Amino acid sequence: MRPLLAWVLVSNLISLVAAEPDLAEHFALPPPAAEASLPGEGALRRYDGYVKRWNTSRPQWAKDVTNDQGAVVFLGDSITQGWGTDFKKSFEGMKLANRGIGGDTTRGMLIRLQEDVLSLHPKAVVLLMGTNDIEVEVPVDAIGRNFQKIVAALKAHDPKMPVIVCRVFPSSATKKRPKETINAVNALFDAAVKNDPQFTVLDTYGLFANAEGDALPALFPDLLHLNGAGYAKWASALWPLFATLGYLDTQAEVFKPDPGFVSLFNGKDLTGSLYRRDQGRGEIRRAGLKFRRTLPSHQRPPCRDHPGRRSPHPGAIDAAGIPPRLHPQTRVPGHAQRRQRRLSAQASVTVSRLPSRGSLQRFKKI
Repeated sequence: MRPLLAWVLVSNLISLVAAEPDLAEHFALPPPAAEASLPGEGALRRYDGYVKRWNTSRPQWAKDVTNDQGAVVFLGDSITQGWGTDFKKSFEGMKLANRGIGGDTTRGMLIRLQEDVLSLHPKAVVLLMGTNDIEVEVPVDAIGRNFQKIVAALKAHDPKMPVIVCRVFPSSATKKRPKETINAVNALFDAAVKNDPQFTVLDTYGLFANAEGDALPALFPDLLHLNGAGYAKWASALWPLFATLGYLDTQAEVFKPDPGFVSLFNGKDLTGSLYRRDQGRGEIRRAGLKFRRTLPSHQRPPCRDHPGRRSPHPGAIDAAGIPPRLHPQTRVPGHAQRRQRRLSAQASVTVSRLPSRGSLQRFKKI
């Protein structure tokens, strides 16, 4: 049995070694002569860095297909590539896959969309593309048509899969990326997904542009690629979108009252939504966010009727815990006024507004 087992192991090893050249050949950048048969418009990039990244990354991604199933996939160019494999720990708890290739164009992304992205059956896709097309002077209309083909392929794969479209980032005319062309491309991207609930457009142009519409040097040291602060800002813009989709902030936040306060909210409704003062214990209560705090006599505000004296009401503070100023509305209502307000609340559905400082807030029962 041992010779047989050894033979099987050697055979499997030979198969794996033989498969490596086939995998590398399959995912190699197509030669120029083959471009005519490929989808999309615009010539593929041919400089050494792009070719190397394409030929080394795509075979590795093919090996990771099983592990990356169901990930949120980022498809893009060097700016997407800059996230790295750990996405700078910006989205802890999410399963992510980076499919960015530096220098890539909309046509390159269209060509590799099926094998690099859709084969993962992604939970969601984040798109960033177009800036390199502008640099190599691919016509704006051609960029728009490539993007439309990508949109169609995503919808055909799964019409319910969320897709976040990041607008082309600002750059500079010195980088062969004038703002007028960037805005024209972004307008085509917006039009391609307008009123489609599957797609969410994130305004990463406006978020990163200066007053003149170019890249902010503080975030783009070379006016093209983001630095650490830039990625942090991009993450902050993506975070609420991921949270809305249920990928982040999935645990309810535990509310803890500030020191000196006790929550009186029942956790269900706004029962007893009027403010009232307990004459025996000196408390002021408000439904919804009910707190209790008793002020020692030396911390009470001056009495309205007798400025030289302290207020006789131990609970004479506003809802934010700030002693009220001398204002007629700061007086704790007497019995008759409280009774009248209770009667009024039974027939009222209005809510009175509390200034941030000054008067007691009253919520009438809804």
